[in-house]
This record gives sequence, structure tokens and C-alpha cells, in this order.
Amino acid sequence: MNKYLRYYLLINWLFFILIVTGFPTFPYNGVMISWHDKLFHILLFGVLAYLILYSLALHKISNKTAILTAIFFSVLASAGVELMQSYIPGRTVSEYDFFAGLIGIIIFVIIYVKRRKKT
Repeated sequence: MNKYLRYYLLINWLFFILIVTGFPTFPYNGVMISWHDKLFHILLFGVLAYLILYSLALHKISNKTAILTAIFFSVLASAGVELMQSYIPGRTVSEYDFFAGLIGIIIFVIIYVKRRKKT
């Protein structure tokens, strides 16, 4: 695959995250923890970590460095989205969303490492 396509996918995924998490929503009363929202965060930030690892595979860096870099920037993005949502009408900061993002990051990093070992 063309190396620029990997970066293109990564950058577009980052824009997608910003767009879908940046829309204002209607305010609601009470506590609402929905499984589909958490699944969405798992996928958003898990795929982000995977795409970062996929892009870093082009460079001659160790697997450990690539994994730590992907985890760091994915966690930073997850925290940044939650912070950003505190300024968007109808959105709130949710530690559950952040932890769902962390779970997704861990799952997709494990998937990437397992797939790399097979090749």
C-alpha cells in the first residue's frame, strides 16, 4: 500500500473523530450510560491507535516505541475530545467515555500486535 495512503487514512480518521464528537446535542436530564455510545468510543479510539501503528510501521523504529507512541497519542486524543466536549452545548465530559476509549486502544493495539506476529 502506498505510504501516503496510510497517513491519509490516519488524518481523515482524526477529522472524523473531531466531526462526530464535536456536534452539539440536545441536553438531557439524568444519567445516561448507553452501551452503544461506549462501543462507539471503543471503535473511534481503537481504530485511531491501529492507524497510528499502521503508519509508524513504515519507519525504522522498534515495536515497543511504536506501541507506546500509538497509546500515548490515542489517549491524548481521547482526553482531548472529552475536554473539547465540555465547551460544546449539550455535551458533557464523561469519564466512562474516556475509559471506553482506553479499552478500545488496548484491544486494537493487541489486535495489531497479534496480526504483526503472524506475518
